[in-house]
Amino acid sequence: KRNNTIEKKKNPEMDFGYKLLSQKKNAEAESIFLKLTNSEPNNLYPHIGLDVSLNNQKKYSEADKIRQKILNIWNRDFKDDFIKQGSPIRSR
Repeated sequence: KRNNTIEKKKNPEMDFGYKLLSQKKNAEAESIFLKLTNSEPNNLYPHIGLDVSLNNQKKYSEADKIRQKILNIWNRDFKDDFIKQGSPIRSR
């Protein structure tokens, strides 16, 4: 069974991607997050960063596909544990 905690592991490359997002360097951030989503396909954080970078570049169709992946990971790996812990989340 997977470790179903949403705990952000220390990852300098991911931290740099988020720094680029904060500096509005979305294309550069996209490149980093795309690489990370390929190497860590079940990690929510690079998918979220990729979604944000794509939306900021108005690449909405691509962002929609990534958002679906985020929801799939969430539903598969995290949602049930959050509900069991009494966390308020809405059904989707």
